[in-house]
Amino acid sequence: MRHFGGIFGKFPEEIVQKFYGLISSPSVVNTFHVVYSSVWYLVLALAPFISYLLSSSIPFSLWITFNGLAYDALSDIYTVIVCELIAFDLSSNLGDISRCDLHVKLLKSVLLSTCFEIRNGAFQKLIPALQRDNQLIHWILHEFAPSLSGCEKPDETLLKAQLLLAKLCVKNQRFVGKYLSWNSFISRNTVIYALMHSKLELRLGAWNLITDHPKPTFKIAIDEVDLFKAFLASNFCEQSPAARQIILTGLKKASLPLPCFFQSYHFQSEILIGFSFYMNLTTLLVRIREITNSSVKSCTKLGEFECYAGFIEWLSRICFDSLQPGAKFNRRLLALQFISCIFKEPFLWIPGKEMFFQTILPRISPNSSMISCLINCLNDSFELCQDIAFDLLTSCDFVTDINLVDFLEDTKKLLFSIRFVNTLVCGYRLRYFVYKVPSEFCGIFDFLLEITQVRLKLSKNDLVNIVTKEGQLHPILNAISVLINCEKWEDMSYERYQWWSTRLFDKLMPICIEISNLLAPVVHCLSPEGFIPCGLHVNLSHSFAFLSTDYDSDDFINSQNNGCQILLLPIPSFLTFEILHGIRDYFWSQLTECKHFGVIESAVNGFESLCKRMWVIEESKLNGNSIIEPEKWLFNILKIIRDNEACENLCLTRRSAGLPHLICSILRTEPSKRNSKSLEVALDFLLNIHNLPTDSKIHCINILRIIFLDCRLSKKMVDRAERSLALCIILFDSPQWSVRNSISQLFAVLIIRIFGVNRFAQQFYIHPKNRFSSLEFFNRYPSLFDIIHSQLLNSCGARFSVFALLTILSYLNPSNADNNPFPLSAFIFPTLNIMLKCKCEKLRQLGAAVLHSILTLELNLLIGCLTSISIQARSHIYCIISKNLSENWCNYNKAILADLSSQCKFNLDVTHLKLFLSGSAPSIFRPLGSLVARTLTGNSNTTEAYELKSLVLNNPYLRFELWRSISKHYEQIYLDEDYIEKAISDLSDANEDVLLHILNILVRIASGEFGEGDADLRGKLNSFYCWLSGKLFRRKTIQDLAYLLNIIISSTFSDYDWLVDSAGSESFESRLIAVRAITWLTKKENIDMNEVLRSSMILLQDEEQKIREMVAICISEFLGYSPLNSQIIIWIIAKSFPALAVQMDDATAVGEVQEERLFDACCSNSYAEKCLIGIDLLDDILVLL
Repeated sequence: MRHFGGIFGKFPEEIVQKFYGLISSPSVVNTFHVVYSSVWYLVLALAPFISYLLSSSIPFSLWITFNGLAYDALSDIYTVIVCELIAFDLSSNLGDISRCDLHVKLLKSVLLSTCFEIRNGAFQKLIPALQRDNQLIHWILHEFAPSLSGCEKPDETLLKAQLLLAKLCVKNQRFVGKYLSWNSFISRNTVIYALMHSKLELRLGAWNLITDHPKPTFKIAIDEVDLFKAFLASNFCEQSPAARQIILTGLKKASLPLPCFFQSYHFQSEILIGFSFYMNLTTLLVRIREITNSSVKSCTKLGEFECYAGFIEWLSRICFDSLQPGAKFNRRLLALQFISCIFKEPFLWIPGKEMFFQTILPRISPNSSMISCLINCLNDSFELCQDIAFDLLTSCDFVTDINLVDFLEDTKKLLFSIRFVNTLVCGYRLRYFVYKVPSEFCGIFDFLLEITQVRLKLSKNDLVNIVTKEGQLHPILNAISVLINCEKWEDMSYERYQWWSTRLFDKLMPICIEISNLLAPVVHCLSPEGFIPCGLHVNLSHSFAFLSTDYDSDDFINSQNNGCQILLLPIPSFLTFEILHGIRDYFWSQLTECKHFGVIESAVNGFESLCKRMWVIEESKLNGNSIIEPEKWLFNILKIIRDNEACENLCLTRRSAGLPHLICSILRTEPSKRNSKSLEVALDFLLNIHNLPTDSKIHCINILRIIFLDCRLSKKMVDRAERSLALCIILFDSPQWSVRNSISQLFAVLIIRIFGVNRFAQQFYIHPKNRFSSLEFFNRYPSLFDIIHSQLLNSCGARFSVFALLTILSYLNPSNADNNPFPLSAFIFPTLNIMLKCKCEKLRQLGAAVLHSILTLELNLLIGCLTSISIQARSHIYCIISKNLSENWCNYNKAILADLSSQCKFNLDVTHLKLFLSGSAPSIFRPLGSLVARTLTGNSNTTEAYELKSLVLNNPYLRFELWRSISKHYEQIYLDEDYIEKAISDLSDANEDVLLHILNILVRIASGEFGEGDADLRGKLNSFYCWLSGKLFRRKTIQDLAYLLNIIISSTFSDYDWLVDSAGSESFESRLIAVRAITWLTKKENIDMNEVLRSSMILLQDEEQKIREMVAICISEFLGYSPLNSQIIIWIIAKSFPALAVQMDDATAVGEVQEERLFDACCSNSYAEKCLIGIDLLDDILVLL
């Protein structure tokens, strides 16, 4: 670009002026900006460098055009380039006052733009681009930032911009020369307004601003601590599932220099929201540590030190309070994480800087009730909370006076519970008990073995007992598994090994085998293709009850709890030849006979561990032979597959079930020093299957598929991809459907392995990075060229194999190399032949995609020929198409043309509509409805508009599609009385889907979104409400919209039970309608305030953030506040209306856990809670406001 600038600099000034005059003309600007955007951006790219060389010669009006288009292009694909151009122009002209004023105006306009794309581009791309220049940072601080200040309660867009610029100023103070607090760049009231705002992104933007500072020891003002408390108390549970995952990921990174995680602040990222919340709290703790350690050493600023210590004490207390029963999941999770930050993670202390932590430790140490809350978290519904609580209890020196004897007895009672969640609860409780009392480990393990033997004997007598409270086994087996995992096998004495050997091999393994034999007849036959055997004399209902509650016991037998843990014992002398082969036989049976994928996946883990051990133990160490066992297993299974009679015993359903995994476990655990010898043996057999029976072929194909899917084997399979593709092409012609079905699965895996996963989900479109040139592809797989060509020539166009051939060709591009031995032009004629003769539309479409891919030069020639046709010839073609459209075209072609016209936003007139309506295809009315809706943008009294309206209103099918299109896609539509009356008359004749769209339109008409509304809408709808009162609808949303419409057009409302029911509905649409209803009710005079607030309390704890924010804005305005956080609104309502706080318990949160309740309370709404934690800070928060 600079080179081009130098060239332009050598031109005479007159030529340069003419050039500028040409490119700045409106016609050229519009043409380049709309049609030739890439060329226009090239002009934009050249302009700053020409300006640099000839700044005195460029008209200022031209620069207004350049910069205006550049700022408007922030939503384009060229955003990064445009940002660099803006930064370059601004940095090059900081001395030009008029130019800088222009940039101030344009930058402010894009930051406050109503277009999300432009605003987002400015926040995420332009501002970071300006930060990279020190001169521009000074310009932003002193010239631009003051232009946005002045309003303490701005709108959301302005508030985002103010927070962003304040954060930018705080972060880049090192370039200014001195460090200032955040309140030097933004007013305190504005920050408080943002901290308490209903929008989560604004609250976290303010939180990010006040907690982070480039200088860790920069003083935190005492009045800032009140802001910290207010924010944390009211935002303790505002985390989405995606944000929680990022919080967990960031736990290991928190000790790094924290500001580097936030090079730029992104308001729109839900994931960064949660990460920002957690990371800024840890940043705050680090700052407190640095400040207070220096304060303690100097014995100064004790008031500040006491303030910081009080804040840590308050944070510790509210975290433990958040663990009480009834608190929501997000609150419990963040409380546990923050407790970990205070007591376990090195935020408040690091080696050499422990003075502050040791000073406040007596004040923040938890008492017995707090530790009891932490222990109760072992009973939590979520394993994540259980895991963090257990880690805290075992890593922090918390002193507790809990009665461990009663604790163990309660744990034993939970072992016999029918609730699923108690299975995990017992595991964590046992781990904690064993940690506190290691001497009781052996006694507990023996107790569990005895209970298992007793219950197994009971279930043998009657299998139905295994699903009862007295006979279930799964919780006990899981507890045994937990205790095995608690053992430290590496640091174990020989006596301890002897004790374990007796328990594992003499007691546990026989129990496992007996349970497996007991459950195998049911579990092995459980699959979508399987059935319950007739010989199983158990009541069918009891059988399904067993499968739904106790199937994990079979997983236990097949998983690491039986095989893997025993196989991984450090002393292999305990594993005798008989034990190893017994384990092998067991896993062999599971992987070759069972159809249940849960069992198969668990058995694979155990069998792979067995193979790892057997590969390194030579047979000579066992019985004197030199052959390694896994190799013998491989030969045996391949022999079974080859034998037609023996192969009948293998499971053929579920893609051969566990058989492919059995072979893969042997192959992927083969030691590298063997150079994949077993893999070569297996592939030589699997790729030569033409003479095998059908079932054997299917097994071989399924095994190949799993081998290619395995990432540990895929690199070794590169050389075999050619033969595998050739096998697929050949077997696609198989007369057996089962073979073609299996080979199609293998072919799909091969396509992914060779070309990669397509980056676009769009059908028939292959991303350029997934394509190969013909020379590259056929050089890798040379034999495929002749195979594909001969198969295409010999195909009749409707055979199954054509699909595979065309799919491969669609991934190829013509090569630019000279003398290409593999020209794609050889496939043009066969592909055209298929397209002309094949009856399958999908194959014809795929053939068109292939031609589009391989016809590069030929396609350009074709386009050139078409563009050279004279205007008269084009008109003649148009007349032919119009005539055929009205006379000869089938309805399918008319529907396609209508759909294309709709997508291209074609302007519909009466003639076109008549031509389209001459057909009767149902598929033609949906795109026509969209075309008609586009014409209803204003009140038109022309004859053509009247005729068009007559055609639409007299065709019920077109009319119904018009209602649908208006309801779903259009915001600004004008509907006159004729349309409204017709829509009301259609209410009683339309089906539920159309009725829903009509009601939605009427609601928008009544609320004034479409035109000026209809004053007599209530009178016109009287008959509809009479008809509605006796109807039952499948979709509740219809009734909800009818109630909402009644609220809007009526002056009174009394059916508050519907409002409460909709607010607590499982349907998101119903809850959204309830929000709209509350918004309208708060604007009316004759309403029951208690009932409205009762429904609002339910919605303020909704699981959807969007609904919580919408209700918070509505109720804040209703109560006379600025938009407040939903948690603060709940506190205000609960304190002002105590009766509503009591009613909230039954309306939102699920009751306490009960023994007969199979599922957990969290399955209803994990955001709802009974307790009002933090409400004691409400008065302080209101004072801040």
